[in-house]
Amino acid sequence: MTGGAGFIGSHIVDELVRRGCETIVMDILSKNNLRNLEQSKDSITLVNGSVTNKKAVRDNVDVDVIFHEAACNLAASIQSPANALMVNMKGTLNILESIEEKSKETVLIYGSTGSVYGKSLYSPQDENHPCNPTNPYAISKFAAEQYVNFFSQKYALKTVCLRYYNAIGRRQNYEKGGLVSNFIMRVLNGQPPLIEGDGTQKRCFTSVEDVVKANVLACEVEKAYGMRFNIAGDEVTTINELAALICSFSENPLKPLHIKSGTGEEYDFEPSIALARKVLGYSPKNKLKDIIPDLMEWIKCELQTERKSRRIRK
Repeated sequence: MTGGAGFIGSHIVDELVRRGCETIVMDILSKNNLRNLEQSKDSITLVNGSVTNKKAVRDNVDVDVIFHEAACNLAASIQSPANALMVNMKGTLNILESIEEKSKETVLIYGSTGSVYGKSLYSPQDENHPCNPTNPYAISKFAAEQYVNFFSQKYALKTVCLRYYNAIGRRQNYEKGGLVSNFIMRVLNGQPPLIEGDGTQKRCFTSVEDVVKANVLACEVEKAYGMRFNIAGDEVTTINELAALICSFSENPLKPLHIKSGTGEEYDFEPSIALARKVLGYSPKNKLKDIIPDLMEWIKCELQTERKSRRIRK
């Protein structure tokens, strides 16, 4: 499990442990991300290392399945496109080359992103939609996808690419976690969400629990090998509707504010998950009306813990 101490990775680890799987977790470990593995730490093997380290990767690929979630996120990718390319593309290439050299029966489940499509030419976007990634994160993830596809075809490696759409849930980075986290943080601070533009842009959000289910299904369904799948919830919502929903769980009455559009993506993200339903048997279960209050409560508790910790240090 690469990136196993991160947001999505740690949830997959918990599910693997629950299933009794012998699990190796590779990540750049810190006091903060180790908290994500608190409930599984006694049942896993930890490897403190990066996918950019070819030797560390090669020493650990002789396994049944690799769930590859190690990645440089959007914010960090914009800050350093070169590092994004090194982690997201070269790190993936290290895994592929190591599998090809040592363990060709290993199944690779690669966590990609729906942002590889870029601006939508039609909706909903299926897996045949042209890919035109528009930021360093999406570009590097798509480059990695292309290598996954090449190794699958050239060397008959068993691979599956999962394109996630806005995964949300407990343990996500709420300070740099994207639109949902930004809205929630403002509401918890008694401030209205700020919407860039008219707020009619469509988005699809996916609970981390549904992402975990998709990963497990992907390694169990052999006919999925060599394929790419959109993984998303089955609700499409506008930014206005999302902001209103989050405000509805506020302790104080709040109304979203609209501001001039900056660098935000004005186009729609509306995926088709028909292929994942058909091939994987994937069926998202969690709804935004249930995900949002749970996430808000978790973030609220995290912020309280941080404040207590700061007072103790003083």
